[in-house]
Amino acid sequence: LLRLGENIDFSSELFTVHDCACVLKSFLAELQEPLLSEAHYTAHCQITDMCQDELSSSQKKYILEKQLKSTQLLLLLLPPDNYCLLKYLLLLLNQIHNAQEKNKMTSQNLATLFAPHIICPKKMPAEELKKNFRRMVKCITFLIENATTVFSPPVELVQDVNLYLQEMSYEGQLQFAEKELQRDNYMEMSREPQKKHFRSRSVGAAIKRHILKNSHKKKEDLDLRHSAYDMALPASKSTESIPKSKSFDALDLEAKESSRFSEMKKNFLRASRKKVHKIVKSE
Repeated sequence: LLRLGENIDFSSELFTVHDCACVLKSFLAELQEPLLSEAHYTAHCQITDMCQDELSSSQKKYILEKQLKSTQLLLLLLPPDNYCLLKYLLLLLNQIHNAQEKNKMTSQNLATLFAPHIICPKKMPAEELKKNFRRMVKCITFLIENATTVFSPPVELVQDVNLYLQEMSYEGQLQFAEKELQRDNYMEMSREPQKKHFRSRSVGAAIKRHILKNSHKKKEDLDLRHSAYDMALPASKSTESIPKSKSFDALDLEAKESSRFSEMKKNFLRASRKKVHKIVKSE
């Protein structure tokens, strides 16, 4: 029924406790290897042999602590499926052991029933099984009695892992800060040529505006000087009567003016021509 995935009503009194135990033992016996894994068989036997009957109570207490820590570390090496099934099984057997006054099933009796399926290698010869069976029972008895403790990681291991994670977190923060600093430096260096190019363009534009502005002023000053000169000429000799084909050089050749006024006129026009050349160069 379990293999078919059907629900079983245990309250119907169709099945007894013994039937359930037989099904559980059959399931464990059909596994390809024991729950504790054949690779860890020798280690579990060595942990069991640590405690001797002739030791004092204080020594036994110290040995028990070492056994618990060793077993906790060893169980952490199991595959996840083995770990989960073993945990539920040992906790169940621990509850049965705690009710031994009613069911008469001590931890040693339970270990005798389940040791071949929990720890015994599948290909172990019969003679070796008979020789080491007592050690196996002792090992499973220890696991049943301490089922509520052996599945918790050692305190020292938890502290070491937390310290390691804190150190890794701190190193990660340092690396992140260094990467941020490198990125900021890179961005600053990439912006620097743009700033220089922007500054050069700004300076060039300012110079150009200044030249154009000053050139405009010089042109206006030149126009004012020409206007003043034209107003100073007699009506018959004004710039309006000068043909358009004549240039300022033609005006310099006018010989009809008086010598003094003609000299002033030439000097004034020469100064005007010099300013015109300077304006063209600046543009």
